[in-house]
Amino acid sequence: MYPSTRKGFTLIELMIVVAIIGILSAVAIPAFIEYMKRGKTTEANLNLNKIGKASKRIKGEIGTYAVESAAMLPHASGSCCGDSGGGTTPVVNNPAALTKTDSAIGTGAEAVNGARVQVNYTGWLYSAAAADFKGGKFDASLPGKPFTFVIGAVGTNESVIPGFGQGVLGMKVGGKRTVLIPSSLAYGAGGVPGAIPGNNGLVFEVELVKVCGSAAC
Repeated sequence: MYPSTRKGFTLIELMIVVAIIGILSAVAIPAFIEYMKRGKTTEANLNLNKIGKASKRIKGEIGTYAVESAAMLPHASGSCCGDSGGGTTPVVNNPAALTKTDSAIGTGAEAVNGARVQVNYTGWLYSAAAADFKGGKFDASLPGKPFTFVIGAVGTNESVIPGFGQGVLGMKVGGKRTVLIPSSLAYGAGGVPGAIPGNNGLVFEVELVKVCGSAAC
C-alpha cells in the first residue's frame, strides 16, 4: 500500500477559516454598505445640483421671453400699463378758444349785447381731423325762417349757449361768419345725448339777417 496522502482540512483548520471569514465579513460588509451609501448620496447631490442649474436656466429663459414678449405688445395711450412714451396722442375735438372768421362783412345794423337778432345758421361738430374743422352736421335753422334770440340773455326762452351769442356779437346785417366754439362755451362735459358728445367743440356758419334791438322781430 502506498503511504496515504492527506487531502482536505482538519476540523480545527476549518474552524479557523470560518473565523477568519467571519471577521472579514464583519469588517468588509459594513464598509461596503457605507461606501454604497456615500456613493448614492454623492450621486443624489450631483443630481440635485443638475436640477438646480436646469431650474435657474429655465427661469432665465422664461424671464427673457417675458421681457421680449412685453416689448412686442402694443401699448396704447397709457391704457392698462402706463404711458410708455410711444403711444398715440388722443385727438382732442375741441378748439382752444373762441374764434370768429368773417367771410362777408355786413353793412347794416350792428349786433350788440342785449339786442334781439335774427340769424340763419348751420352747426357742425368740431373735428380736429377735418381741414375746415367741420365734423358731423347736427343742427340748422329752417329755410326762410331765421332763428331769433337775444345776445347775452341768460335763462330765458331767447337765450343761447354763450359761445353762439359771443360769436354773433359785433356782426352787421348782411355779414357772414364762421365761429369755432370750445365746449366750455357750449354744452360742456355733458354734451347733448344722441347729438353732441361731451367736451366736443362746435363750428357754426352764421348769417346775420336782422337786428331788432329791444323790439320784437
